[in-house]
Amino acid sequence: MAALTRALSVWSSLVLAGCCIQPTPMPTPRPNEVTSVPIPSGAPIWDGGLLFIGTAGEFGGDAFAPLDGGVRLATGPQGGGGRHVFLTYRLTGAPLVDELIVTARITKSDGRLLGSAVQPVRFGRSDAGQDAEWSQRVVLCPTPVGVSLVGDTLTVEAWAQTRENGPVGAAGADTFRPLCEGSCAADCGG
Repeated sequence: MAALTRALSVWSSLVLAGCCIQPTPMPTPRPNEVTSVPIPSGAPIWDGGLLFIGTAGEFGGDAFAPLDGGVRLATGPQGGGGRHVFLTYRLTGAPLVDELIVTARITKSDGRLLGSAVQPVRFGRSDAGQDAEWSQRVVLCPTPVGVSLVGDTLTVEAWAQTRENGPVGAAGADTFRPLCEGSCAADCGG
């Protein structure tokens, strides 16, 4: 009986201790969306390294495609949550990399910042150089009251850093026209 009492006592102590242990808090996630993006200064560290900016299609899973002409803006999850563009990247003239921190900013023709993102992006070897293995989502709409991107030409600037706040490996810029019809035009100030 004493053994059973001792076992119950130990068991109840463990249960009580287990209920009161505070779990280790999860680390704060890195922000995917940022409100201002300082452009780093100085020449890229890879002489001849070029960063090409493309799109990964309306759903973000397509292979690299240049930002030729117009890019259809995608809807948010389950059809809501604004409009965004999926960007992807191609790196040429640089040593093989595994992962880079890529920062992108999209501005209107008047220089107003519409959207930006910063996140790690993995690269893999391709026939054309090194292509990003996943896309980067940049939210553009809804736009602030009085700001429209419908019919405008937007500028994308991006730079890839070897680590967070580290040296810039390569940078690039390109332009595109957002394709925005129906409810998209209402979301995006049209």
